[in-house]
Order: sequence, then structure tokens, then C-alpha cells
Amino acid sequence: MNVLVFGAHGSVGEHVLKKLNQKNYKTMAIGSKENQLEDLKKDGATDAAVYDEQQNDSLLQNYEAVIFLTDINTKSDTDKTVLVDHRAVINAVENAEKQGVKRFILMSAVRANESSDGTKRNIGAKEIPDELLQKADVTYTVIRPSKLVDKPGQGTILLDAMINNDSAEIAREDVAAVLIEALENEATFNKTFDVSSGNVSIQQALSSL
Repeated sequence: MNVLVFGAHGSVGEHVLKKLNQKNYKTMAIGSKENQLEDLKKDGATDAAVYDEQQNDSLLQNYEAVIFLTDINTKSDTDKTVLVDHRAVINAVENAEKQGVKRFILMSAVRANESSDGTKRNIGAKEIPDELLQKADVTYTVIRPSKLVDKPGQGTILLDAMINNDSAEIAREDVAAVLIEALENEATFNKTFDVSSGNVSIQQALSSL
């Protein structure tokens, strides 16, 4: 399976690319700047390109699956980060439909309609692309991680329809493992779920959905 990874330059992207490479997937990593491309290839990407809304259509022609890693910045004073992500996700979903890409995995926010400070300004826009994806002609999975932390992955997680515990967290490496395990695990098809660290193996947890 050939996989195109949007947002590969982000905090989870490095782990995603390395794990995809280990499993012999062909990958195209999409970054935000030209100077990121060599690093993306070093992380394991087969090829890399700078995000260009006008070229998404052609990029998707040769790929069977999309992993979209959203960038959430709840400390920002503006909606810029979310609005850019919002439009980018919608654009990617629409182009995936046009090109017949059937598998689309979105890493969204654990509480898509609420930011960490209780306001609905910053993460609120995430609901819209999530809902669009669920209505699109693709086999989707929306994965909403709890607080991301820089700790070694444990390979064990907790899944829930809604994680309400503000102290819940998960290693970025484990999120990457969940995203990749979901690619071909039919139990995750057309599902939306929250994920945090836990005591069930990733494969077992996802297969129980």
C-alpha cells in the first residue's frame, strides 16, 4: 500500500514515517517548508514534497491511503493554525474522493469541539473536517489522541468513545503506532475514537472496536 502523509513535519510525523518505513510501505511525506524535505526522507519517507493546495490532486493519483496529522496549537492567540488545518483537511478529503483514494486516517483533537482552556475558539473548527470525512466516499478512521507527550512508546493504549480525563496522555510514538495499525485493520474502518495510554496492546485494542 502506498501512503501519503500530510503534516509529516509535525511532532508525530517522525514516528509515523519511521514505522511506515519499517513495515515497507511506500510513502510520500508532505511538509510545510522546503528545508524540511531532507529530514523527512531521513525519517523514512520514500519521497517528500512541500504542501501545495493546488498540487494535492496530482499527488494523490499514485497513493491508496492518506494519513493526515493535524497541527493543534491551543495557546495561539488567533485561529490561524486551526483555520489552515481546517481548509487543508477538507481539500485533502475532496481530492482523495476525486482520485479514488479509499483509505483516509485523520489524527484530530481528543475533544474536537473544545480547546484545553475551555473555549471553543481554537480546536472548535476541527469538528467540521471530522464530520465532512465521515460523510465522504472514503473508508475513514478519525483518531483523537489525548495530551501528546515525549515519552518512549509502551505499545499499550486505552480506547474510548470520549476520554474526559484532563490528565490523560499518550506518547507520540504510540499515536504513530495506532495510526499505522489502523491502516489495514478492518475493525477501525469508519470509526471515530479517542486514545490515551493504557494497558491493552494496540493491535488487541483496535481489533476490539
